[in-house]
Amino acid sequence: MNFKKLLVIFSLIILVSGCTDGGDSETSIEIDSGDSQANIEEKSEKVPHIIKISENGRSPDISNGQIVWKDGKTGSPGPLYLWESSTTTKIGDGGSYSAVIDNGQVVWQDNGINLWDGSTTTKIASIGKYPDISNGQVVWSENGINLWDGSTTTKISDASISVSSKISNGQVVWYDMKELADYGNREYETYLWDGSTKTKLSDNREIRDISNGQMVWADQGINFWDGSTTTKISENGKSPAIDNGQVVWVKNGIYFWDGSTTTKLSESGSRPKISNGRIVWYEYTEGGIYFWDGTYE
Repeated sequence: MNFKKLLVIFSLIILVSGCTDGGDSETSIEIDSGDSQANIEEKSEKVPHIIKISENGRSPDISNGQIVWKDGKTGSPGPLYLWESSTTTKIGDGGSYSAVIDNGQVVWQDNGINLWDGSTTTKIASIGKYPDISNGQVVWSENGINLWDGSTTTKISDASISVSSKISNGQVVWYDMKELADYGNREYETYLWDGSTKTKLSDNREIRDISNGQMVWADQGINFWDGSTTTKISENGKSPAIDNGQVVWVKNGIYFWDGSTTTKLSESGSRPKISNGRIVWYEYTEGGIYFWDGTYE
């Protein structure tokens, strides 16, 4: 056997041994705590059809095409407005903080917890904060988490600092906050109440929103839990919201995930909310309420 043949055989031996060293393959699947990862930041060439429905306003919310927001450019209290089919109606006077809407009913904090049913405003609690509403049920924080079912108020958690309560079809999620001794650091414990039982979900994780048992939160990206599996749908971001498996969040603009594809809707914006594939947010610097109706130009 001549020298050239020996050289070829020797080279092949080196190549094969390098590819099979230790039995490992260069293509591998990394599983992190059982979580999966979505197709992140897939861009769309389509241009979203976005309209500005108010020159001023902050902290909007949306339900079935109805939008509610607090007037003004600052974080101070201001009047509440409702927008529906190009018509704007004032539903609350000055002193109102951010409001939440569900099927035409609006709840907000203003010297207690207030509920507007479409025509009449009722104070359902004399003190409280962070209200939310779903199917006529209202939750808020005050020495724990309180639930009003339309007639009766029940305390479902009595922790001294319980915040960010969210409700969807009778399920309530919130987190209890504990102040630590070292320079004001905090610990969080997240809980779920299913209508009868309180279950601890996690430590040091702030669940931000719930919809029909599905949840989203921001922790080294935007995370989506479908009831059994957690999927990271963005590597970074904040202020996520969810509705029926669709997620919206902030990351140098407003992003929307429809369950498979991520679309960037705007270059800026704050606190987006979503309902039936339609999204609302506000501009923090310039002010104004913006609405995407789910269509493209």
